[in-house]
Amino acid sequence: MFLQLLQAFQRLVSQLKRQFVWVRCWLPIPQFLHFYGFRRETESRTRLRLRVRERLRRRNPEERAVYQGNCRTLRRHLVMDYIFECFFDDTFEQITRNGLQDRQSRRDVLDHLSSIIKGCSGGQNSQTDEVAAIAVTAAMRFHRLAKEQNGKVCLMGKYHNILYIGLRTCWDWGVRDSEVVVQLLVAIYECEKTYERIFLGALFGPHAPHFIAGWRSDFQDQHENVRAMVYFLKHATREQLTLPVWIPRFEQERQLR
Repeated sequence: MFLQLLQAFQRLVSQLKRQFVWVRCWLPIPQFLHFYGFRRETESRTRLRLRVRERLRRRNPEERAVYQGNCRTLRRHLVMDYIFECFFDDTFEQITRNGLQDRQSRRDVLDHLSSIIKGCSGGQNSQTDEVAAIAVTAAMRFHRLAKEQNGKVCLMGKYHNILYIGLRTCWDWGVRDSEVVVQLLVAIYECEKTYERIFLGALFGPHAPHFIAGWRSDFQDQHENVRAMVYFLKHATREQLTLPVWIPRFEQERQLR
């Protein structure tokens, strides 16, 4: 009986120890409880951590400003990301499956998207290329979610052509985030296993993709298409992009830059 009472008392002490870990120093702890392993420190770890952090901020006043600035930037990005997510959801509900096959339809969507990018840039006090990168990320997420819901098989149609909305957005607004640009290129290659919609116009002019692949180029002329191709190649080189390419000679895929 005495042994059971002792075990129950030890369990109670263990529970109290867990609860008293965060208790501040001004709560007196009975002296006999130190026998059971209670802390003898005059302050809790949380209070000490807060004091050390406060000392660091006093020594370096710029640290607090940087921290607050990062929080504000994160909030702005979350707000803009939600705006673009709503835009793509609402817009694509009104578009048929092949609604983006026509170049004029893609331009209409791009015009609306550009207006939102301008508005977010002015309203959130952000650079246009940063806002455009957020829009491209939202477009890639729309494509990825639709692909995952279909057993990781691209639905093509508007669900894939949204990537070319993002491609043109990168070029129009000069997105400088190489990671975002490369993620977009990878998403296109995973579905098509080629970049013919970009290279054909650069090699043979903007009308060639329509006759060869049934796709009208989003670029105005061959010169613009070449400059856009160089733009994407620079980002791919900067990130050292490698893609799996089937080589008939070896009858296997190899990673090539």
